[in-house]
Amino acid sequence: MDPVLENHTQTRNQPRPRPHRRPLIRIDDTRIDVTRMRLGVKTRVEQAIQGTFGRKYTVEFFGSTRYGVSHLDSDLDMVVIDPDAPEGWNHASSKPPHKISRKYLPAPIYNIRRLASCLSYAGFKISEHRISTSVPIVKFTDRITGLECDLNVNERLGIANSDLIKHYCDISPVLRPMLFSIKEWAKPLQLNSPSTPRVSASFSSYAFALMTIGFLQAQGQLPNLQANLPPLAAGEIPAIWTRKPHRRWEVRYRMEPGWTSPECRLDEVLQKWFHFWATFPYTEKCLDIRLGGIVDRVEREDQTSSVGNPIIVPDPFILTKNVSRDVSKKVVELFKEECVKQADKFSSS
Repeated sequence: MDPVLENHTQTRNQPRPRPHRRPLIRIDDTRIDVTRMRLGVKTRVEQAIQGTFGRKYTVEFFGSTRYGVSHLDSDLDMVVIDPDAPEGWNHASSKPPHKISRKYLPAPIYNIRRLASCLSYAGFKISEHRISTSVPIVKFTDRITGLECDLNVNERLGIANSDLIKHYCDISPVLRPMLFSIKEWAKPLQLNSPSTPRVSASFSSYAFALMTIGFLQAQGQLPNLQANLPPLAAGEIPAIWTRKPHRRWEVRYRMEPGWTSPECRLDEVLQKWFHFWATFPYTEKCLDIRLGGIVDRVEREDQTSSVGNPIIVPDPFILTKNVSRDVSKKVVELFKEECVKQADKFSSS
């Protein structure tokens, strides 16, 4: 079975937690038809690419679709897989493809303009192609489903961090429904809008996933999958390249097939999440899932160049990255206020 369909089937078969008598947040079930619709888009994109650039290229999901937390209208993030570059963009130059002469590109597929033309010819509606960003992408709309899509070429770190989140979801029966609920709460408040035009940058779905995993680790309801890793043989380092910074990052984590998550009700753990972030000491602490939960802020402040940032949410693989770097103090204050309100609503019910 396709791993994405498997995610949805597993979630549907899990026992439903007892709901509130008066639900304050609708707990959205993962629906298999949503996944099938997205698989259809992926298939059409892959067919277009293979028809132009060769059958060796495939397309994979990353982001919330890959770990099974997609709403019906969620954007669709995809990556073209280059089998000749299993560690991602490992070009000798740190320059993005648009600054490298076409004759020196690893393959024509890395030419974002050509990729956009290929998709346009196949019937997709191109919104824009961003060639000068740290991760060049084509933004387009699938005319059949209306889904808005982002596509990059062989930036594999998105797959690695999505698979890490998926493994956390697989060992915690509350994590997927929590992420559904938090996104549904945050969207109308514009707290889940990292790149919406004319709206202050707020939290990405990826940031919320890390904030929720870290919260569950701090509560003793999730282990640290990046702790106590076995030693590697000489030269054996599973790693992926990023372009900015231009370096390799270790992407190992361990499985926990025997982990038994403590029993908890979804409504209770959501209330704790909102209270946790309403009262969190942002100026003193941060959550780092690579380190297993709450750590002193100063430990990560310099490493992530986040001195002065109102909140630090470290990436589990790119050790120098704060995934909430663009979130302003005003947005963090709004987030805290709304967390207080939501925690009070849970208490009053």
